[in-house]
Amino acid sequence: ELQFSGIENPVVEVTNETTGELEYIVRTKGNVFTPKAFSMDSFSIRMGDPETDTWKILEGLKPTEEAGRLEIQF
Repeated sequence: ELQFSGIENPVVEVTNETTGELEYIVRTKGNVFTPKAFSMDSFSIRMGDPETDTWKILEGLKPTEEAGRLEIQF
């Protein structure tokens, strides 16, 4: 689960690092978003605001069944 602060309704892009394929892009509603993974590959998540060209990237993320929260501050 991603929890955002300092930004409203960020865009989240999920890319499969093994294949290089963009899995999906979504604009969140609110400040919490739980990304979905469609394989056990590593993923990168790019999130931010395209209107202000403000972005953060997390790389090397692996899917897990355990609940966890990452706090992302802009």
